[in-house]
Amino acid sequence: MALKALGARPDQVAKLTVYVVDHDMSKLELLTRNVKEMFDETLPAQTLVPVPKLAIDPMLFEVEAVVILD
Repeated sequence: MALKALGARPDQVAKLTVYVVDHDMSKLELLTRNVKEMFDETLPAQTLVPVPKLAIDPMLFEVEAVVILD
């Protein structure tokens, strides 16, 4: 995981931006469930951006995180 590579923890994530190909409510439900599982009660600010496609055709989502390191 990228956070571990930085020596960071989930509670150090200040903001997530998620780009989702062909967004619909079923994808939002899956994303919400996974974000809650990872961050528990300390949810970061979040932005979801629907997109028609990403850099590589098989990619369905991309996540950008802003992390505050100690």
